[in-house]
Amino acid sequence: MKEEAEPRRHTHRGAETRLINAFWTYFPEKVESRRVDMHYAVELGIVCEGAMERRHGSLGLLCRPGEVWLHSLWEMHNYRIVEAPCRVTGVVVRPEVLADFAAAAGEAVDWFLPFTVPPRERPQVAEARRGQVLAVASHLEEAIAARGPCTGAWLHVLFFETLLLLYADWRPPARPGRFLFGEYRRLGPSLELVLRTRLFVSEQAAAGACGMTRNTFNSTFRRVLGISFAKFALRHRLKGAAQELSDGGIPPKETARAWGFTDLSHFHRRFRQYYGCTPGEYRARTRESGR
Repeated sequence: MKEEAEPRRHTHRGAETRLINAFWTYFPEKVESRRVDMHYAVELGIVCEGAMERRHGSLGLLCRPGEVWLHSLWEMHNYRIVEAPCRVTGVVVRPEVLADFAAAAGEAVDWFLPFTVPPRERPQVAEARRGQVLAVASHLEEAIAARGPCTGAWLHVLFFETLLLLYADWRPPARPGRFLFGEYRRLGPSLELVLRTRLFVSEQAAAGACGMTRNTFNSTFRRVLGISFAKFALRHRLKGAAQELSDGGIPPKETARAWGFTDLSHFHRRFRQYYGCTPGEYRARTRESGR
């Protein structure tokens, strides 16, 4: 089959709640996505049919039926369909869901850990459990199609059922500290500070909002969320700028200013670093792929 430069031909369905979104996508042909994505949420996806390569920077992970991929907060990723037809489903989950579950279920298990360890160390589905994972995927597809009053509850249940299957055979790598519900809540003011503005937020301002010293804040933020505050805040602004560019209404120069980049060359340099192209090239690509 012919490989396409952009994913123009696929069928996509979704179901959304305030904190968790589910997706189902069918690719009839092989395709390679050049569009890089990232989001303030963790992502868990399951391959139901065919094969997909998920890319974390230079690292590629080949997923076949019953296997999963995991992405962390603001982690750059894209994909390639290597065997078609290919069908995938999954959920994109805000960290509040993990924090609330940890508070309710107890903190013996670090629910963030599968997403925040390096990609090569993340859990994979044991061959004996792939049938169980495919059964969860089938229920997830049904929940997406139904979109009833219980859809949100089903998305939460199926997400954690999949995590439990992953944890069953995974030996987590040792790391200093682990996710603590209380620590996540303490970081809440800094998260709100970033997510409610388009402008640059300094580490000092974020630490002050949380009532911490800068050093304590930085170490706590990285330990709990698996990313530094500086990268977290930068990627939020870059994601917003990229979304605005794909909408096509504002020129790159105005987009940069709107998202707190006063130095246009710095914006171009950072944008290329994360998206692999200039803002203008990104805008042209997304317009073309949307036709």
